[in-house]
Amino acid sequence: MRVLPQFVGSFTDPAKGKEIALSLAEQGAYAVFSYAGLSGAGGFDAARAGAPIAPIGVVADKSGLAPGKVPGSLTMRVDSVILNLARSFGQGQLHKGQTLDFGLADGGWRMVYDDHLVDPATRATLDGVQHQIEAGTLPVSDPGTG
Repeated sequence: MRVLPQFVGSFTDPAKGKEIALSLAEQGAYAVFSYAGLSGAGGFDAARAGAPIAPIGVVADKSGLAPGKVPGSLTMRVDSVILNLARSFGQGQLHKGQTLDFGLADGGWRMVYDDHLVDPATRATLDGVQHQIEAGTLPVSDPGTG
């Protein structure tokens, strides 16, 4: 897989987000990780308008922005993070100035899938990849750092 990072430069420019999504589709991209507020919504606009792309939602299930076109979304589990922090506080393990990260393994994020677009075998494969990331057996690097 090849990652083609693109940046809108604004959180409030859906037209530019759509333009970038269409450009990525022209370059052969299929999946587009549409993030960045209203600008990210442009990727869903492009899919809804018929572009041959599958936008991936971020923060919440975004399938409603382009029904039948969004195979999945990476959802932010604020509920899980708050419960974890409350538990840590109650056990005296939360300290002023402490920085904490909540990834997949920490319950901070979770993938949700559209069962009409992601078949059970593919779902099992994706769940397996997620479990490897959570276990630390599949390292993930930032595309900007290699």
